[in-house]
Amino acid sequence: MSVSLLQGKEAAKIANSFTKEETQRNIWYAYISNVTAYNLQYIKNEQIDFKGWEVNEDKYDNINEAIDALGGLLYNAYTNAGNYFCPLKSLEDLSNIVKDHRESKEYKEYEYELLESYR
Repeated sequence: MSVSLLQGKEAAKIANSFTKEETQRNIWYAYISNVTAYNLQYIKNEQIDFKGWEVNEDKYDNINEAIDALGGLLYNAYTNAGNYFCPLKSLEDLSNIVKDHRESKEYKEYEYELLESYR
């Protein structure tokens, strides 16, 4: 299974879309896990983008887009050839945030609008 690499500024954009510090920290752990797993699997030396994380104040326009991006990061974290470099509790907490939001009325309306835009 392949691991795609998420850049620090992209992870920061996801984290900045949430207000809870614990969620932001868990996103940071998942980002570090993603880079570490990528380096191990592909025998690379991609650097953890601390600068991109610190200086990026971008965030997603709405929580639905942030949830989709977070889902992608979690997919990477869970499918990185069995290499976990993030506390499993952090991944579970983030997964619950994604799951709960995707079950919300707001997200279902967002998905419907997306589908309609493709027609």
